[in-house]
Amino acid sequence: MIHIICNNADTKKDGIGDYSYNLYKCFQRVKKCEVCIHSANSGTNGFVDKLISMNMSKLFAQVCDKIKQTDIVVIEYPFAECNVFIIRYIAKLRYAVIRQKGILVMSLHEYDRVHFLRRFIIKHFIASADVVLVTDKHTQMMIAQKYGKPVFLRTIPSNISMNTSKGIVKNRRIYIYFGLITKAKAIDNMLEAWKIFNVDQQNTLYILTSSPFVNHYEGFGVKYLASLEEADISRYFCMAGFCVLPIIPSVSSINATYKTALLYNCIPIGHFDEENSHNQFCINVDGNGVDDFLHGYDISQNLSDSEYQRKISVIEDMSHPTFENTVKEYMEAICHYTEVNI
Repeated sequence: MIHIICNNADTKKDGIGDYSYNLYKCFQRVKKCEVCIHSANSGTNGFVDKLISMNMSKLFAQVCDKIKQTDIVVIEYPFAECNVFIIRYIAKLRYAVIRQKGILVMSLHEYDRVHFLRRFIIKHFIASADVVLVTDKHTQMMIAQKYGKPVFLRTIPSNISMNTSKGIVKNRRIYIYFGLITKAKAIDNMLEAWKIFNVDQQNTLYILTSSPFVNHYEGFGVKYLASLEEADISRYFCMAGFCVLPIIPSVSSINATYKTALLYNCIPIGHFDEENSHNQFCINVDGNGVDDFLHGYDISQNLSDSEYQRKISVIEDMSHPTFENTVKEYMEAICHYTEVNI
């Protein structure tokens, strides 16, 4: 049995929760193995809820009672919830896994951008894990050197993969923002720049999110669409010519919206990290300030038809991560650990 532990599975309020639910479905579909997902809803109702919620701690305690002989337990972290008392419960979970001769896998989605409380929790999670999965080589090397754990790379596919493109034509006047609205994103600067850029109201920016948002920019062509179904999200991505990524401090290749933009042939606009800033299919800007986004919008509309199509052609020729391949990466890491520790 494989147990997947996550926060806010299939709620559209948590990207990692959505990823975990898609992973769970793919394990069922591809491996046809016994797999169970354990999730609690928490950490999405403000700062206080993140700090004091004990829902994930209680969930850990429940999973301890469900682990059987040689079971595999996968923790998808970070959670939206960030209560440090969960450290007591990871120790209990670790003991339950050892008692049943199982394997505890830590699947880490982010490290460099998290604050000190999450890093403190991550430190204890890694110490308890048998195997660690990460998304980039920098984090892989750091964890391997610092903690002496076996660390493997795995891909992050887009959570939106439904194809509804039939009959839909790309429109260079349509832009899209997709994701939660949080302080980790330069949403205000993105919108202030849009207000200047779209003063003639020739363009439309669709904001697709499950977050509450008061739209003061409707007169400037900003449309707020809340909690859409996957088919509708797919349809808007099929229409959009560009996808705006106001990620602080920078956009990396593991960003789920970035992956979704490429999957639907949308040209990404944002401040990209060093690894991705030279990608010719992107519109890279120098930062996340108002002037930076305004510069990116101007570039997007000043592209000639041939320049635009050249970027799209590069994106169309790219391979895209799939959950089928990600499941394979999980199983390869687990099998490698098992073979080494027989």
